[in-house]
Amino acid sequence: MITRKKILVILILALLSFEDGMSMAINDALDFQDCGSKYDIISLDIANCYSIPCGVTQGNLIEITYELEKTLTSDTDSVTFEAYWLVSGTQYTAFILPDNCNLGDCLSISDNRMQFTVLLYVPEIMPSMSSGSLYWRTMNAQTREMISCSRVPIYTF
Repeated sequence: MITRKKILVILILALLSFEDGMSMAINDALDFQDCGSKYDIISLDIANCYSIPCGVTQGNLIEITYELEKTLTSDTDSVTFEAYWLVSGTQYTAFILPDNCNLGDCLSISDNRMQFTVLLYVPEIMPSMSSGSLYWRTMNAQTREMISCSRVPIYTF
């Protein structure tokens, strides 16, 4: 059984050896779903995602980059995330590193645009060769107000 400590070690090792991969802007695909974002999702890039559904390999880390356009006047200099995988009718926790982005760390803000890049662990316990979805919410870390919400179709390997 994978513990949080093992996942953290895997995530840290992956950060040390992480290489840039090709990615695809998911919001250009028909299957991308916005599930109630308050900010406009300008782009959602998932490394090594070449088509929908995105193929994800169990036990690997995926780099995810969001770019959002602020449509509200609220100040946001720190965001936090909630995510889960839904595969074959079963929900699996999504482990995110870091799970909180502060301005100047993994969060950048320019004019009305906000961008962040995080790593997401694909659990080994999910069934192989199965269809599902990645559900992702971004929240203002101070107020817990939801900023963005998306669903991306995936396929596990």
